[in-house]
Amino acid sequence: MAHTISEEWQPKKFVLAMKYFPGKHDAESILGHITDILTEWEIKLEQCFSFTTDSASNMLKAFGHTFNHFSCGAHQLNLIVKGGLMESNEEIKEALQKSRAIVGHFKHSNQAAEHLKSIQTNLKKPEHKLIQVILFFILISYIYI
Repeated sequence: MAHTISEEWQPKKFVLAMKYFPGKHDAESILGHITDILTEWEIKLEQCFSFTTDSASNMLKAFGHTFNHFSCGAHQLNLIVKGGLMESNEEIKEALQKSRAIVGHFKHSNQAAEHLKSIQTNLKKPEHKLIQVILFFILISYIYI
């Protein structure tokens, strides 16, 4: 997500990219992808005012020492709530662990994934894949020059 100010001094926001990111999500790879996206949009690093990310160590390493970097408050709040739920309620903790195990099984077994697909087809249901949610985002504020 990028935020900028138009020539008429109106705030603007838009998505720069949503791309598949295979391989390691280390600081170097993240910066490489960000540089590619900025280049694609012809945005120079000098125009970037700040980067807002989650507070994962790879993000802090990628952005923390080079740029104006902020950790997302909503992500922090999500971690607090999630942590509170996991500590206070054994049933919720158990349900999350079981759902992660189920998704992990289908992600790591092509045979199981194909079987799931065939069941969906036989039941005339839309084909859906299970997703193990691993979210990270980068919010870029830049100055239009």
